[in-house]
Parts: sequence; structure tokens; C-alpha cells
Amino acid sequence: MTDEEKAFLESEIARQYRWYNKGSRLWSSVHHWSLAVSALLSAFATLVLKSEWIKTLIVAYREDVAAGLTAAATLVTTLAASGGFGRKWQANRRSRGRIDQIKIDFSSPDADSQKIRDDLKQVMKEHDDAIIGPIAK
Repeated sequence: MTDEEKAFLESEIARQYRWYNKGSRLWSSVHHWSLAVSALLSAFATLVLKSEWIKTLIVAYREDVAAGLTAAATLVTTLAASGGFGRKWQANRRSRGRIDQIKIDFSSPDADSQKIRDDLKQVMKEHDDAIIGPIAK
């Protein structure tokens, strides 16, 4: 492997790792927060309707508040499902792990540059397939 080839592959591996790491952290946050927010909104809606002490605080609009909280919970859940937040988080997490494996292979003094290139292309293809689905042939 030439020094130019090694520098290119090293740069590309680092770039892909940063991309997948950033995506993994972002989509993990969005996915898990959407689950938590949805559950909390649903729980608050139940509390608004059933808790006696809340009934004394929110007398006139109690049912409207509960309906609003329930609608918000449903909206968050729908956005999470249709946005594929969990799928995107998992795809980025898997891709980051595969890049870690390529880093290990690349660190070998007798690393095969063509194999590294092929492995990188495979990781990118599998990542795209996981996010948007495989292209039909």
C-alpha cells in the first residue's frame, strides 16, 4: 500500500467513523427521548383525569388538558414510528461498529488496501439499505 493510498484510506475511515458516531448519538437521543416523552405525556393525561388533587386545581378544563396530553403523546409516537428513529439509531450504531472492525484490519502492517476499500463500500451500502431499504433490481 502506498503512502498516498494509506493517507486516503485513513482519512476516509476517520470521516465515516465520525459520521456514524454522530448519527448514532443523535438518533439514539431522538429515539429514546421520543419514547420517554410519549410515556410521560400519557401518564400525565391519566393523572389529570384520575387524581383527586388535580381535579381541585383544574376543574373547568381537566378533560381538555387530558385530551391535549393524549393527542401530544400520540403525535410523538407517530412521528417516532414514521421517522424510523429507532431504525436509524441502530443502523448508525452497527455501521460505527463495522468501521471499528475496519480500523483494526487497517492497523495491520500488511493490510490489503483493496479489501479495506471493499469493506468500506460494503459498510456504506449496508448503512443505506438499513436507512432507506435495499434497491430493487
